[in-house]
Amino acid sequence: MRKENRRYIAAAVVAALGVSLAACTSADSAPDAGGDDLESVRISMGVDPSFAPLYIADQEGLFEEAGLSVEFVETEGGPAAVQNVGAGIADIAITSDVATLSAQNSKLKAVAVFQETGDLFKVVLREGVSPADIRSMAYFPGLGHYITLRYLESQGLDPDAIELVSAGPPEFPAILGNGDADGYIVFEPWVSRGVEQGGEVVGSSADFDTEAIQWVVANGDWLAANEETAAKVVAVLDRASELVEADQASAVDAAMQAIQVDEKIAASAIEAISFDVRGFTPSDYETVEGLVQFLEGIDVLDKPIDLQQVMLADWFEQNVES
Repeated sequence: MRKENRRYIAAAVVAALGVSLAACTSADSAPDAGGDDLESVRISMGVDPSFAPLYIADQEGLFEEAGLSVEFVETEGGPAAVQNVGAGIADIAITSDVATLSAQNSKLKAVAVFQETGDLFKVVLREGVSPADIRSMAYFPGLGHYITLRYLESQGLDPDAIELVSAGPPEFPAILGNGDADGYIVFEPWVSRGVEQGGEVVGSSADFDTEAIQWVVANGDWLAANEETAAKVVAVLDRASELVEADQASAVDAAMQAIQVDEKIAASAIEAISFDVRGFTPSDYETVEGLVQFLEGIDVLDKPIDLQQVMLADWFEQNVES
């Protein structure tokens, strides 16, 4: 069985729950901001530049123009966002395909692709450590776990022989600096902060043909009763994503204003992502079928998954494009 260091799990879970439950923030979160005519929606998401379209939509008033009062339920990443939707703490999540599938929650319904990237996730190793020397890696649950295993296999390393340290991305630089892990794979700003702790960037997920894909995922019960509202949200995300692609400088400014991230870090992250809100294609189903097989092979999934029940075919075309 794979060796895993659980020393950091308690802190990561407490931090994630604390952010998820206590720090629900948005420019529209004041009681009177939405007004009686706006439809309330809670969106669970992480806190990094990859969510630039949501920051743009919030700051430019695109949600209000669509008749929506949006509350951001911020988390450390995918698994927590998925849990929020499954538990009814949020209505919609922007989260990875891996986190959604790994949750195996029948209430989760993916309605669209939000973004794709092969370059956002960087491999950071302690200075002087080569891939062949790796004996331990820090990872975050969900997508981070999947990418880490894919990386180890691409280097000819047996994941079962590597000590895996589960933690939240904000903890990674300290873990690296303290020598408690030889490296990790993550997004900014934790890449740059790891370099400050003596790390070195040695590649990206694109080097081992692993894309990171984010979905728009809704609570199925909420979606059944609020399909028009969900369509408005996705349409706003579509419009905001087009604005990001057309003017990345403005997207960087929006991210800096929303989360006080360094300009170079925000620019690097946004440049690495393809922001394209769209419906699912046959190619998407083929890719996810391979992902499911991988997750089954590492014992993440304990029961079969009906992708047609998780990924709603034609929902985007019928509810947004129409």
